[in-house]
Amino acid sequence: MTTSLVVGGGGGLGQYIAERLAGRGDDVIITSRTPTRAQQVAAELGPRARGLAVDLARPSTIADDLVDIDEVDNLVLTAFAPSPNTLHGFDITDAIAAITIKLVGRSRRSFALVDEGFGLMQCARAMVWRAGR
Repeated sequence: MTTSLVVGGGGGLGQYIAERLAGRGDDVIITSRTPTRAQQVAAELGPRARGLAVDLARPSTIADDLVDIDEVDNLVLTAFAPSPNTLHGFDITDAIAAITIKLVGRSRRSFALVDEGFGLMQCARAMVWRAGR
């Protein structure tokens, strides 16, 4: 049995990928910033899916958010900062949130999986989504 963790699976590309993974028979764990959205998408995917609230903009909470995950074969990263930033409308708060999500949040999520007993090679394999399986 294959377990796929879709970080940012509450909508858009992440939800689309989660649907395809569930369709091929994977157990799917959906994350979204809010528990309501994560659980709603998981319910739509069926009984082999579950939803978790994980906010990558709050790296200090990620390990606790992921503590109940026992196994991950595929890790899909689609989470992003929700508000775009432009040159003319540059907002430092939005820029810091985007950097936190992309760099700190994603790194902390990987370290949290290692802290939970996943070996480094297992985490490295999980970080590559293999659509052909």
